[in-house]
Amino acid sequence: MKLRKLIIIAISLLLVSACSEKTAYCPPDFEIERRLDFEILSDRLMFFPYSLNECEGYLVATGHSSSGGETCFIYDKQGNLVYSCIKQGRGPAEVSGYSRVSSYDGVIAYYDILAKEKLSFRLSEMLEKGPASVTKDPIDVPAWCTFYYDSPNGNNIAIISRSPQNHELPQRSILYKSDNGITYEHNGAVYEDRDVSWYASMQPHAAFSPDGKRMVISQNVGMVLEFYSLEDSIRLESTRRYYEPKITVNEYGYQKAPNTTYYTEGMKATDEQIFAIYDGEIPVSDINGKKNTLLFKNIASFDWNGNPLILYRTCYRVCKFCISGRILYAILQDPEGNYLLGKAGMD
Repeated sequence: MKLRKLIIIAISLLLVSACSEKTAYCPPDFEIERRLDFEILSDRLMFFPYSLNECEGYLVATGHSSSGGETCFIYDKQGNLVYSCIKQGRGPAEVSGYSRVSSYDGVIAYYDILAKEKLSFRLSEMLEKGPASVTKDPIDVPAWCTFYYDSPNGNNIAIISRSPQNHELPQRSILYKSDNGITYEHNGAVYEDRDVSWYASMQPHAAFSPDGKRMVISQNVGMVLEFYSLEDSIRLESTRRYYEPKITVNEYGYQKAPNTTYYTEGMKATDEQIFAIYDGEIPVSDINGKKNTLLFKNIASFDWNGNPLILYRTCYRVCKFCISGRILYAILQDPEGNYLLGKAGMD
C-alpha cells in the first residue's frame, strides 16, 4: 500500500513538473464543479450585448439595438431598465463604433480604436443631466493596435499585433502608460508561429485586479493565460498553457480543427480570483451548420497563479457578466436565441 502511494505521488509530481514548463499544455483540472441557478431579472433584451459592468449600484449593459439606436442600457439590480442612451452616430454624445467599454470609479468609457477617440460619462451625471454629461477625448492609438483600455488605476494598456510579414519588429507588443507619464513596453508573443500569433492576438481578452496592479490576458485561439504585474512598470510574471491553438492558416484566414473546441471568452477579476466564460467541451464539428447549439455555458475560476479552482455550470450561454460580491450578474442566451438578464449566487 505504501509503495502504491509513493508511485502515485511520484507520478503526480512528474505531471506537475511537466505542466509547469513554459511550453507544456495541460488542460485545466477543476476539482470543484457547481451549478449556477439563475434568477431571470429581465427577459427578451432587445439588443445584441457587447459588455456588462456594475457601476454605482447599477448594471450598465452596452450593445447594438436595431430599434432605437441606443448602445447603453442602465438597469437597477432588480432588472428594471432605468435609462438608455449613447446612440450610434457622429454627434457629440454618439459613437460611430467602439471596441471596448470600461467602468471604473463611476465613469463609463467607450474606446473607438479606428476613430482614435474615447467617449465617457459619469453615471450619476448621465442619470441627472442626460447627454450633456458626455465628453469626447482623442486617444493615442498606436498602429496595429487590437486592444486599448484604461486600467482601474487610470493607467493605459495597448496591445499591438503586427502583421506576420513584418519580421523587423516583434509580432506582439504591450504598451503600458503609467501615471508617472512613462510608457513601458513588453515584447513577446504567446505562440512562436507568427501567423498563429497574429490571429491569436486579434481579439485578446484582459482583466485587471481591482487596484489595477495585476493583469491577465487570454488569446483568441487556444487557451493560454498570461499574468502581468503592473506595479511601476509592466512585467510578465507567469504563463499557464492549457490548450494549444489547433488551427490551419490560409490566405483567407484560419480554420479550427474539427476536434478542437472553443475555450475562453470575456474575463473579470477580483483580488483573489479570475473568472472566464468557458466552454472546453463542444467540438467544432458539432457546431458547424447546426442551430440552437449553446456554447460557453460555463464560467471557470482561477487563482492569480493560473491554478483552476471551480467550474460553474449553467443551462444558458453566458454572453457577458460582472460580479458584485458573491453575486454574478449575466446577460444570457437561451436555446431559442433570446437574450436575458439574470443573477445567481456563487456560494
